[in-house]
Parts: sequence; structure tokens; C-alpha cells
Amino acid sequence: MSTQSSRSGIQPPTAFYGGKSKSHLPPNQITCTPPLPKPYNQPKAPAPPAPPPLPTYYSSTFKSPFKPSLPSALRHANPYSSTTSTSFPRAVTPTLDSSVDESLVSHHDFSISSASSSSPLILAGEGHHHHNQETDLSSSAESLESLTIGREVIEEERDKLLEELEIERALHAKTKEEHTMALVEVSSELRDLAIKQVMEAVAQHSTDLDERERAIQEKYDKRLKEQGKTSQERQRELSKQLNSLRDAEKALNQRLHEEKFVTMKHMKQSIKLTVQLERSNYDNALLRERLSMCEADLESREEQFYDPMYS
Repeated sequence: MSTQSSRSGIQPPTAFYGGKSKSHLPPNQITCTPPLPKPYNQPKAPAPPAPPPLPTYYSSTFKSPFKPSLPSALRHANPYSSTTSTSFPRAVTPTLDSSVDESLVSHHDFSISSASSSSPLILAGEGHHHHNQETDLSSSAESLESLTIGREVIEEERDKLLEELEIERALHAKTKEEHTMALVEVSSELRDLAIKQVMEAVAQHSTDLDERERAIQEKYDKRLKEQGKTSQERQRELSKQLNSLRDAEKALNQRLHEEKFVTMKHMKQSIKLTVQLERSNYDNALLRERLSMCEADLESREEQFYDPMYS
């Protein structure tokens, strides 16, 4: 110990000499050195096994794997290794003897990997460095946990938006199907009903006119025979009846025109329902656009959570 201290220029602590400092003596006059305390003359315990590698997180929804951003020192360093060559800050500068060559001291390395150094200062620095690495690992684990929680919140919000969109899409499909079926049923029923009513009215009026014509002819023939009128007079009477029948036919044509107008009105109503259906399709397109905007927003927010520039 005396030889190593004199070579490196590091003076032992004052407590080793009973409270008296020997810094005033040159290194060649220090004849004896008390033994080291117990913590430093014990054999070094074997290093604990290396921890498992840091986990790689994969997204459950997106296909691209990603890793959380960690400092390079934590990404490649083994905190449990005793040979990690990471120098700790020299907060306490050892006392150098004035007679020792400074060139020897300038090349001395106070790193944890120095196997020849058994100074208490270096051993204490090694424990302090391990403590700093454990603190960095715990803070990194906390940051990873917070990133995982933030990602779960984003996925829950995205799943909620997708569920709402699926519900709206199902309602829209149901409404579209109902409108289509109603439009088809209304159009076919109105068309068939209008045609049926017109045909029935025409047939009924034709039957009525034929019956009335026969009844009138029979009645007036009988009356003319009874009165003994001439055939010319009978012809004039028949012409009058024929004119009345033509007026009735005009009235029937007028009613048929009105029925056609009602049919056209129903057709306009069916066209209006078709326009409503097209409008619902336009609303569906707006919902798709809203879905794309929500997905783009989710992707941008996820990039902000996991991009090192925003962390």
C-alpha cells in the first residue's frame, strides 16, 4: 500500500494514521502503513448475472415494430457488470505529493475498469456510479411505462371512434335499405293502383254508357212508335242522345286526365325519395371523410408520443 501510494502520488486519508497527517513527509520517509479497513481487504463478491435484454415493444394494431427511445449509455451499457469502463466525475481530487512526477499522475485513470487500483476513493466512486445507473434505469422504466399508458389511451380513443363510426355506418345502411325498399314498394304500388283504378273506371263507364245507350234507344223507340212519329224525328232524337253520349265520353276523358295527373304526382314523390336517398349517400361520403381525418389525427398523435423530437 505504501509503495502504491508513493508511486501514484495519492496520500492515504488522515484517519489511517490516527488523526495525524503525514503530508509533510516525503514519500521515501513513510516507513509503515496501517492495514486497510475491513470493507476494503475483503475479497470482491462475484458479479451478479447479467440482466435480460431490454424488451422490444410491438404495436398490437400497427404492423411496424418500434422501440422506445433510450439514451445511448442505457441502451448499450450493462449496469451489473464490474468491468464497464465508464469514468465517474472527479468530484474529489486526490492530494498529490509535491515530489511526485506530474507526468505519472496525468496518465493515471480513475475509472471503474482499473484493476490495479484498490483505493477507497475509486471503490466508492464505483458504487456511486452503479447507483446512478440504477437511478437512470428506474427513470427509463417509468418513462417507458408512461409511454405505454399514453399509447393505450390513444388506442382506446381510436377504438371508441371506430365503434361509433361502425354504429353510424350500420344505421346508415339500415336507413338506406329501408328507403330503397319503401321507394320500390311505393312506386310499384302507386303505379299498379293508378293503372288498376283507371282501367276499372274506364270499363265501368263503358259498361254504363252501353247500358244507358241501349235503354235510351229502347225507350225512345217504344215512345216514338207509340206516338207515331216519323223516322226523321226519330233520327234527330237519336242524334241528341248521341251528342249526350259524346259529352259523357269527354267527361270520362277529363277524369282519365285527372287520374294521370295523380299518377304523375306520385311519380314526383318517388323522385323526391330518390333525391333523399342520394343525399343519404352523400352523408355516407362525409362520414368516410371524417373517418380518414380521425385516422390521420390518431397517426399524428401517435408519432408525437413516440417520436424522440417530441419526447
